[in-house]
Amino acid sequence: MGTPIYEKIIRHLLKKIELGQLKPKERVPSEKELADQFGVSRITSKKALEKLAQYGVVTRIRGKGSYVSEHFDGARIPEFGHSADTEDSFRPGSPPGGATEKVTIGIIASYFSASFGLNILRTVEKTLSARNYHLIVKCTYGKKELEEQFIRSLLDYGVDGLIVSPVNGEHYNEELLKLVYRKFPLVLIDKYLPGIPACSVYTDHKEAAGALTDYLLDQGHEQVVFVSAPADNTSSIEERIQGFTGAFLKRRKAIGVNAIFTDMPVLNTSVHEAGDPLEWDTGPLQAFLEQNRSITAIFACEYDNAILLSHALRQLDSYRDCEIVCFDMIYSRPGDYPFTHILQDEREIGRKAAELLLAQLERREVPLLNPVGFKLKIRPSDVREEKEY
Repeated sequence: MGTPIYEKIIRHLLKKIELGQLKPKERVPSEKELADQFGVSRITSKKALEKLAQYGVVTRIRGKGSYVSEHFDGARIPEFGHSADTEDSFRPGSPPGGATEKVTIGIIASYFSASFGLNILRTVEKTLSARNYHLIVKCTYGKKELEEQFIRSLLDYGVDGLIVSPVNGEHYNEELLKLVYRKFPLVLIDKYLPGIPACSVYTDHKEAAGALTDYLLDQGHEQVVFVSAPADNTSSIEERIQGFTGAFLKRRKAIGVNAIFTDMPVLNTSVHEAGDPLEWDTGPLQAFLEQNRSITAIFACEYDNAILLSHALRQLDSYRDCEIVCFDMIYSRPGDYPFTHILQDEREIGRKAAELLLAQLERREVPLLNPVGFKLKIRPSDVREEKEY
């Protein structure tokens, strides 16, 4: 077996002390600095410093760091790599031999709702718990500043990897970009950042939106519109729009001038947790519906959009028979759902995200783009069937 990585860090620091590059009472690099320098997790660099403290090479002062011991005696240092201590060696991505040391992972998302996200979280937690890893959960509620704050605080805490569902926005999160370019163990879920080499697990939103639009066109709908919150450089929304328009182009059908409406309210939590949906600002939506009364079907980008739409349509008698389809769903009971929808495979997204992060912790190469399958669930009152992709 090769030399444990923490021993390489120990030898590096001992060499610097031997050469006089680190003198007694001088501060040695921190856990974070060593982790960045050697491309390892902080749990590995921490173990190296703890071993050096154990042998009296450094003195660790809580809140200040580690310093070369004033009366360091080199004769007390074992020959690393040839001692019994190597039996307790740390392998990247695995819990170290010491029972008190565990890998800690952070997961950040806007929120985890019953319609989408909760099963991802459950699967990630189950996968990591099986490896005896810790999981820290943070919700941003759609706020970019909170996402940046949580990334910084989790790194300061010493997490070894992150799983992030990025906040929708026109600009990329700088803290997220720093992680990518530092090659910090990171997996994005539900969306990816175009042009940014980050490992991502997501549904093929373009294909799924195309399948959902095909369903509407097969039902004979001619006046179909797509509604969503502002796309703002959000890959999942942009690709759903591409899938929607692509289905029309494939059939050589014209798309209406007002076929795309991206001014839905931005919800920072599920409508089921936010009280009466009609309390949200649906003014622009109501105006749009009033001006386009020939619409026979609406493609709602998300389930919460569909709920707001259904409430808004009840106020307009001419829309009584308008069909709504969407992504994701909350099931009141098995087989009972009001909208034809795309069912994303949350458990597979969660499993794959966790496994790809573990692979990065073990210093293995991982594919950047990792699409996951989905199902088209057709409303039971129409046709009792589903299509898997």
